[in-house]
Amino acid sequence: MEQTRLTQNSGQTTAPDRLLLGLWKTCKREWKLAFLTAFIVGMLTHAYMFTNNLLTWDSMFSLYAPQEMTGLGRPLLRLFCAVSTDFNLPMVLGTLSVLYLGLAAAALTECFSIRSRAGSILTGAMTAVFPVVAGTFCYLFTADGYMLAFFLSVLSVVLAERAQGTARQCVPWIAAGAVVLAGSLGIYQAYFAVAITLCILKLLLLLLKESSRSVLFRRMGVYLAMGGAGYALYLLLVQVSQRLRGTELLSYNGVDRLGNFVLADVPRGIYTAYRQFFSFVLRSNVLTANGIMTVCLAGLALLGVGVYLYRLCRCPEKRLLRLAVAAVLVALLPVGATIFCVMSPDVFLYILLRMPWLLFFIFVLALAEQGRPSVQIVTMVLTAVMAFQFYLVSNVVYFNMNEKYEKSYALCVRLADRIEQTEGYYPWMKTMFIGAEPDYMKYPSSEVTKEVLSGYYPAKSDYFLNSTDKYLEFFAHYLNISLAPVSEEEEEALLLREDVQAMDTFPAESSVQVIDGVMVIKMSE
Repeated sequence: MEQTRLTQNSGQTTAPDRLLLGLWKTCKREWKLAFLTAFIVGMLTHAYMFTNNLLTWDSMFSLYAPQEMTGLGRPLLRLFCAVSTDFNLPMVLGTLSVLYLGLAAAALTECFSIRSRAGSILTGAMTAVFPVVAGTFCYLFTADGYMLAFFLSVLSVVLAERAQGTARQCVPWIAAGAVVLAGSLGIYQAYFAVAITLCILKLLLLLLKESSRSVLFRRMGVYLAMGGAGYALYLLLVQVSQRLRGTELLSYNGVDRLGNFVLADVPRGIYTAYRQFFSFVLRSNVLTANGIMTVCLAGLALLGVGVYLYRLCRCPEKRLLRLAVAAVLVALLPVGATIFCVMSPDVFLYILLRMPWLLFFIFVLALAEQGRPSVQIVTMVLTAVMAFQFYLVSNVVYFNMNEKYEKSYALCVRLADRIEQTEGYYPWMKTMFIGAEPDYMKYPSSEVTKEVLSGYYPAKSDYFLNSTDKYLEFFAHYLNISLAPVSEEEEEALLLREDVQAMDTFPAESSVQVIDGVMVIKMSE
């Protein structure tokens, strides 16, 4: 009798079991495929980054950092990065980042109405290996927050898509999308461009359906309302957080112009946006790092344009109007993808701001699903080959970072030996480095990835140490040698001294000296 009771109890489902089972059944098949693919492919692609301590000049200051960036207009970054603690824990940060990428991939399948197994798998894979992801992981200490912001930007558009029916029925979904978008911008503003580009691509797909003109313009209104409200909420969030913390927006990369861009700069900003958009595709060496990638990109571009025009011209009514609207939307794409250029024409669009280009690959996949079998197969093959190339180059990035670390470590060991052998040395003494890196006449570059990574990651140097503060951080955390920086006034005074100017570059005997109680190391002229 007791054995029977135990057997019966073992087959019972608890409330958490039923909840999890209900959630699993609620998720569509394509969501599951995209999420699982993104997670598996993401962990495999970026495993070397997650299982090693690869550094950049920024991460030198972020071995322990609370990510308080209210001054950069990111008041929520501190909150969401705290999930992974304030320590730079590669495996924890990497796993969380890939989980958020998986959620973003699932949301993209919903946004683009991708229903095939192959399309869902490729969406997940492309999301996990896109070059911006590897670029973001070069700053892994904050990557989990950034990847969450990316997911939230896509989710905001998914929520806005739910706004159907009467105005009263639409308002809750628009409001929900606006709140989520504001949350994304509050973590990292870069993904505002993702939401804008996604909305434009959704409108282009809507033109292919047999819908009335009112449906199209109503959908435009929903997107504008959601985006405008989300951006307004974000600006309010920034102002409130600034007053609470007593800070102001910094001038870094145009951050101080987020809420008050100059109208007179808009024409120059639009020109810059177009130039940046096309130069990234054609000249940045990111999407065309080798011949295979160039062929695949050209093939996907031709297929996408060809299939779209073919389907648009086959629409039974209002073809000319649809073509005109499509032309306007296509003209807006460069502006949407590089919206920060419009706000601040002098902004530097580094690789972390290039995530909108991922959406074009997913857009072509969505178009191919409705095409002929031959078109579907060719599109899937080209996308898969492109994803594999991204996988390879991502690992070249990590190869480059490891090489930089090894060279930087070896250099600092040699420097430490010279410093400790210099007469007058004592712990915590003031130290100044002249020149960022070794004299390349004495230490010729052996960098082998410079050409491949010219657009992915700054491979212009053999080292990631480029200033006195970076050297001192590395000495403290990796060689247990404590040195103190000089003040700006002391540095300026030392640089004017004739005996300092007469110093030779490292490893010359005169390259390491104690002058006026300061350890001076001359790396290069």
